[in-house]
Amino acid sequence: MEFYKSKPRYDGARKNGKKHGKGKYRFPCGDVYEGDWVKGKKHGKGEYTFTNGESYNGEWVDDNMNGKGTYVFENGDVYEGEWVDGVIHGKGTYNYSTGDTYIGQFRNSMRHGEGKFIYHNGSIYIGSFKKDHFHGKGKSLFASSNVFEGVFKDDKRDGKGKFTSVHGTTYEGYYKNGKYMGDKRNIF
Repeated sequence: MEFYKSKPRYDGARKNGKKHGKGKYRFPCGDVYEGDWVKGKKHGKGEYTFTNGESYNGEWVDDNMNGKGTYVFENGDVYEGEWVDGVIHGKGTYNYSTGDTYIGQFRNSMRHGEGKFIYHNGSIYIGSFKKDHFHGKGKSLFASSNVFEGVFKDDKRDGKGKFTSVHGTTYEGYYKNGKYMGDKRNIF
């Protein structure tokens, strides 16, 4: 079984025997980092290219993706935004290979906080997210021109809300698990 694809190789500046300054390092697995180094660690701006085709280009602190950067995934997804200790965290834009786009806040690599999800068919959700799901107050603008504004839980209408069809028909009241329950709260 072969564990290493190539010998490690570093071309660049050194200080006290450590990588320091601008340089390019090829890891034994074949991954390549080119950019800034401080005391032997990736630190500053640089690009890391994985053997599977994924890449990260952005800011580094103590060998971790930290600050602003762009990550291109093997499946074609692209994230551009903030990172903390190697994790998507903060504000950013995630473009899915399906054509969908999310613009907003992330926590621990999940959509979390306020954001906007734009579907490839033209539908849009604007509102709160929790652990990658529509959760809290939000508004769905459907490609059909129907609109729902209200409360969501785990991607479904859940709580008080108002649905307005393209023809002007309105259902205002309470929703549970995505279904309209009427205009009385005691249905729950």
